[in-house]
Amino acid sequence: MSRQLSHDLSHDVISRTRGLTRSVDDITLALRSAALSCDLHACVDVLARARLAELNDGFFADVCIPQAARLLGEDWVSDALSFAEVSIATARLQGLLRHMGADWQSDQAAPADAPTVLVVVPEPVQHTLGPSVLVSQLRRRGLSVGLLLRATRSDVGAFLRRTPPGAVFVSVSCVKRLVLARPLVTQVRQSAPGIPVVIGGPATVTCGDACAITGADYATSDASEALVLCGLMDLPRGTMRAETMI
Repeated sequence: MSRQLSHDLSHDVISRTRGLTRSVDDITLALRSAALSCDLHACVDVLARARLAELNDGFFADVCIPQAARLLGEDWVSDALSFAEVSIATARLQGLLRHMGADWQSDQAAPADAPTVLVVVPEPVQHTLGPSVLVSQLRRRGLSVGLLLRATRSDVGAFLRRTPPGAVFVSVSCVKRLVLARPLVTQVRQSAPGIPVVIGGPATVTCGDACAITGADYATSDASEALVLCGLMDLPRGTMRAETMI
């Protein structure tokens, strides 16, 4: 698909959402195309048009952005796109998420007594979009959130000494990388005994032994469930589905 065609499609599809059609699939396709466009403002334009269609920002961030990223991943698996193209497009989606995050509650704006959660992606895992979406979800809930990407034991230990959180969420992308989380969980046990640790991400969907492998207390990719399990919020299960601890 040419970049110009991708750009034109992003405008055409999202324009139809301004009428009766507000299909999430259409918006996701538009966002995928915009991320592949040469126009650096194409993703922001899709967001602006989605807002005109009265699509909720939270839904756009929690559902449309991750779905667009999954489409890009499928394109790479099927050899429709190169790794470089997918990497650049995914980076643009993450840039859009940061752009949206400027309008949301930051750690500085959170109440002084707000629960704190540390979200960790173990080194050398490079996936960052899913954990970033999770962070935005938690901040919109009024929590103070720390994010450590490509984290080492020393990174985790330093954070815990500086700001002991109410829970640690470790995001793992696939089963074979679960072993990377164990040293980080061990560090949490040593630096801050008693703090609950949750393993999340696709690895927990396909592996029933995630807690045994990593030493974590809980394994779930539902952010609401994770918060409830850690005693940070009294929420009905499923209120904030997070296919985003990825």
